[in-house]
Amino acid sequence: MGRTWYAPWSSASAYALPIQVGAKMTQMENRIVLTRFKDGYGPVGAYFLHLKTYTQNGYGEEYESKWYNHTKELVGDYIDRHPVPTCLRNHAFLEETKAGRGPIRMVTKEAFQDPHKETVGWENFLGMTIGQAVVWASQNIDPKYINPELTTSEPYVMGSHATCSGAWASGPEDYAPAEYQWGYNRMMTVDGLFGAGDTIGGTAHKFSSGLVHGRAGSPPRPRSEYVNDMEKAQPQVSEQEYRDLEKRDLSAAGELPGRPQRDRRPAPCRRAISSRSTVFSVSRRSWTNTSAASAPTT
Repeated sequence: MGRTWYAPWSSASAYALPIQVGAKMTQMENRIVLTRFKDGYGPVGAYFLHLKTYTQNGYGEEYESKWYNHTKELVGDYIDRHPVPTCLRNHAFLEETKAGRGPIRMVTKEAFQDPHKETVGWENFLGMTIGQAVVWASQNIDPKYINPELTTSEPYVMGSHATCSGAWASGPEDYAPAEYQWGYNRMMTVDGLFGAGDTIGGTAHKFSSGLVHGRAGSPPRPRSEYVNDMEKAQPQVSEQEYRDLEKRDLSAAGELPGRPQRDRRPAPCRRAISSRSTVFSVSRRSWTNTSAASAPTT
């Protein structure tokens, strides 16, 4: 779908690696349901925060303010933060839809009268979620004249981009309470393992504003301090341990030395080769092609 802010190679390795080595994780049960532009899955944050757009229900009414008292009973003065936290906007969206006053639309017609905002609105998707721009073009939706419909995402683990799931880590000296400063800044419960951004749990909203204020990344200073402090403590790894790891990893990949290698070529390619009576001998270091005597000529 052209989602490039979480690219295809973003495979949850930021969670898998800490979990596999025994790092403590927190709030991994958290799931988030996000507001998205319908059909193209385009995110709405830049529109709310940068373009200052707002939403309307199926009757053309602004509805978020109607859920203020209801939401305040649930979360207290958190509702008074500006801009309104993402999770509370989502809550109002869901409640309005449950009340039968959908579909919900993003009011873009007002903002897009400004040529600069119109450019930013399109570039936001052309640079981040190309599929949304393609959907609008294919459906003849011009946000300058039509308020696009919104929908909700499937529930998923968002990480500290917008929720609190991730690895438990020691907090920064200038911000975290003393009881949370048990090690180097942003070091996990595994000695020497540091995390940044979505990797670290217990602290949400590490996206646009978080990057600006320097909370999203892990500064190099704590890691440098750790390396300097450990200067004389060189890691000890035996040759046997290395060989055991090599055997485990190669076995998982199906590539133990001496074992026949799997043919990873696509099936049509294998059939085409077979039809020409071509025999391939594959080893870890060589690829030889021996044509049978009966192979047809072309």
